[in-house]
Amino acid sequence: MQSRTRNVVSSLGSGAGVRALVGGAWGFATTIDTSRPSLIRCSETAVRLARACTRFVKEDQRFTIPEGAKFASGRDEVTRDGEMDSIAGEDKIKFCLDLDKSARARSMLVKNVVIRFSESFSESAVVNSLGAHIEKSIGTVYALTNVMVKENDVLQSGSEVFSHIGCWNTADPLAVEQTAIAAVDQGLRLLKAKPCPPGAFTIVVDNKLGGVFVHEAMGHACEADSILAGQSILESKVGNRVGNEAVTIVDDGSRRDLFGYMPSDSEGIPSRKTILVKDGVLAGYLHDLETASRMEQQPTGNGRAEGFDCMPQVRMTNTYLEPRDWKPDEIVADTGRGIYCRNWQYGYVEPEKGNFMFKCKEAMMIENGQQTTSLKDVALSGQILSVLHDIDAIGNDFGSSGGMCGKGGQRVRVSDASPHFRIKNVLVGGMDG
Repeated sequence: MQSRTRNVVSSLGSGAGVRALVGGAWGFATTIDTSRPSLIRCSETAVRLARACTRFVKEDQRFTIPEGAKFASGRDEVTRDGEMDSIAGEDKIKFCLDLDKSARARSMLVKNVVIRFSESFSESAVVNSLGAHIEKSIGTVYALTNVMVKENDVLQSGSEVFSHIGCWNTADPLAVEQTAIAAVDQGLRLLKAKPCPPGAFTIVVDNKLGGVFVHEAMGHACEADSILAGQSILESKVGNRVGNEAVTIVDDGSRRDLFGYMPSDSEGIPSRKTILVKDGVLAGYLHDLETASRMEQQPTGNGRAEGFDCMPQVRMTNTYLEPRDWKPDEIVADTGRGIYCRNWQYGYVEPEKGNFMFKCKEAMMIENGQQTTSLKDVALSGQILSVLHDIDAIGNDFGSSGGMCGKGGQRVRVSDASPHFRIKNVLVGGMDG
């Protein structure tokens, strides 16, 4: 089958958002006209809206900027203006077509390949009356490969993602090709996979599934707006033991090697490493300016907005479980009977109740420390805090997966990361695909 391009889309936009804090209430206005008169009108509108809100805000609901909050200044260039266009669009399209051919050439059982390639470049500045003046220039590359394979009457799919901070001229084309091949190989393995037996198992999770678990199960539960809304099982638990003493979980937007990197958040607070769980003890929450004020804490650089026309919310950046001492193959070898779970397909978490369910993409039965039977349609469920206590081995490796996280109608760049780790007594069930 001949490879073809279905569509190519290019978009360009600009504008400004102005937020005013008056009497403990926000006013927010936006404009796509960035001339001086328009920005002044936009600022006046934001102030009027804030004053209007002030009349309806109770005294105990008002807040101020936390005293001692430090704001960012300077310029940070991950990508320079023009770099996104330094490689012709035709060459990028050709690369995707060649990628399609490589995936199809991997096996005669490949029936369809869909590649979604996107590249973006943004320039932004955050300025406020308290000293913030940070200019940011960031490019990203994201490539998703979905593959369908078929043998006899059995149809399976495989998918892998490539994400990169920086434009295409700084990405590794070989790494993108490897993700496409991995998607094919995943589908081929699933053709031979057996249904998963139900029951309680010891499971070993890989970097991708582990990273998603940390993001969904712990990261969202540590967002301070959820704490204030009474929608997190971690409310009032700072200083309490919530997991095994080997468990340390952090959020670090300052890591330039991960997809969620940003020099500052959308409120001008510098990105930093924030420890959420330290040696099994809940150490703190993620804050923007408002939640920090309400909870008498310092902002952590997690007030993020999708664009100039969106209000900042408390959001994660690069959230991960810190590595420990075990080699990944040692964890498997030390597991008498269990399931090795790789990557994730979908899932949900209820932060206010602490319940979760994930369906992983593929798995292998572990018997006497050896990976044996390939499994499919594996669903994992349990309770967040129980799982954190039941982690009994954490690897010394580290792997990440970049993507977009949705919340409150906005999507922002994040990275989920983790070493391999092992969890005792997880409820496992087979699911229809």
